[in-house]
Amino acid sequence: YFDYISSNAYLAWVRLPALAAQYGYTVEPVPVLCAGLLEAHGQLGPAEVGAKALWMGKNNLRKAALLGIPLHRPAFHPFNPLLALRVSSLPLGAEDRNAMITALFEAVWVHGLHVSEPEVVAGLADDLGLEGNILVAQARTPEIKGQVRRQTEDAISRGVFGVPSMEVNG
Repeated sequence: YFDYISSNAYLAWVRLPALAAQYGYTVEPVPVLCAGLLEAHGQLGPAEVGAKALWMGKNNLRKAALLGIPLHRPAFHPFNPLLALRVSSLPLGAEDRNAMITALFEAVWVHGLHVSEPEVVAGLADDLGLEGNILVAQARTPEIKGQVRRQTEDAISRGVFGVPSMEVNG
């Protein structure tokens, strides 16, 4: 379970596929709205608690440096991740979907792009050889909007309270 708003989710996304493969698993990414998780559990986000935001920011920069993963504070944070989450929920093949998720995470946490903007998301998709404008249009349909909502509600019902969260063998 992930949301682009989280630098921890980005770091996990970079490392998780190799770790999963090492143990014979595959990663099935589930985009969820972190704000929905927080609200359901009566929590504040890290950015809403000054001392926590400062500590987490520094800690994540340390973790990224130790892991050799590029990480920069995003130019836009907090931001509305819904468009990115919806594009990530489209029925793409696993390879295209994983590439899109990687591109969106890197857009936020490496390149300082604003993934709330349709032209940014479409451009990232185009760079991957996908039809960006078509994906953005599909992400705006009631079906896909409802899918992200259902994924978030399902995560809450499974006890997920933050991102990233992983589930293995139930």
